Amino acid sequence: GASVIWIAKLSERWKQLSNALAGGVLIGVSLCHMLGDNLDELEPQGKDISKALGGDPDEAYPLGLALAGCGYFLIVGLEYLLGGHAHGEHGQSHTRQTNLED
Repeated sequence: GASVIWIAKLSERWKQLSNALAGGVLIGVSLCHMLGDNLDELEPQGKDISKALGGDPDEAYPLGLALAGCGYFLIVGLEYLLGGHAHGEHGQSHTRQTNLED
C-alpha cells in the first residue's frame, strides 16, 4: 500500500523510465523463452531452406530468429510510416522547440 503512494509522488519522467525498463525486461525474457522453443520447432523447415540455398543440408537455417527479426522491423517500419506516436497533452512530439526570443 505504501509503495503506491511513493510511486505516485515520483516525477513523470521517472515513471516513464521505470515503465520502459519494465517493458524491456518483459520483452527480453519472453523472447529468450519463446525463441528457444521456436528454433526447435522450425528446424525441419530451416534445413529445407538451407538445402535449397545450397548450404549444408544437416545445418538448419535459423528461421525462427529470421522471422522474429522481420516481425520487429515490420512493426518499426509501420510505426514510422504511420507517423509514430505522441506523448503528453495536445499531441506533443519528441522534438524540442527552441525559443528564439531568449
